[in-house]
Amino acid sequence: FIFLFCTFTRKKSQLFRSLNIFSSKNIFPSLFKKVILKLDVYDEKSKQKAMKMVSSLFGIDSISMDMKEKKLTLTGDIDAVTIVSKLRKAYNTEIISVGPVKEPEKKKR
Repeated sequence: FIFLFCTFTRKKSQLFRSLNIFSSKNIFPSLFKKVILKLDVYDEKSKQKAMKMVSSLFGIDSISMDMKEKKLTLTGDIDAVTIVSKLRKAYNTEIISVGPVKEPEKKKR
C-alpha cells in the first residue's frame, strides 16, 4: 500500500511540474493579488526579519521592500489579513492597498 501511494504521489508531482500549474500566473490570474503594507522598520536587520516572517507563508510569489517609504509589497495567492496578523506580532503594520496584479503592458512594434 505504501509503495502504491509513493508512486502515485511521484506521478502526480511529475504531472504538476509538466503542466506548470504552480508557477504560472496565466492559469488563475484572478487569484493573484498585490498587497502593499506599511511597516515600522528602521534598519536592515529588522527588514530581513520581516521578509523572513512573510516568506514562510504559503502562496507568496514575490516580496519587495522600499526602505525610504517603509512599504512592503507582496504578490501572490495571499490573504492580507493573515499577513498582517503575522507581522503585527513584531511590527506596527498598516494595510495601504490590496488589489489585483497588473500585467505589464505589451509594447506594439
